Amino acid sequence: MIHVTVTNKSRRRIDWVGGKCTLRVNGRVVGKGQVYIGTIKRGGSRTGRCSVVDSRLEKAWWKYYNGDADFNTYATVNAVYHYRY
Repeated sequence: MIHVTVTNKSRRRIDWVGGKCTLRVNGRVVGKGQVYIGTIKRGGSRTGRCSVVDSRLEKAWWKYYNGDADFNTYATVNAVYHYRY
């Protein structure tokens, strides 16, 4: 589960915020997910959760479990969000 926090720095209320998140392990994409955050008033922030459910994550885990891959070296997350006023 990936936590995404979005802060509204504009002077207007945002009616809809959502986006996509990508999980990379050792530079390789192992999963993608979607997040819906909702409305954000001006100057406020909200947090949403992005669940990564993908067969690539399961395959990478089993490769690590069997000793075929070095799975836990480093992990990075990228979240791209979209909004409408």
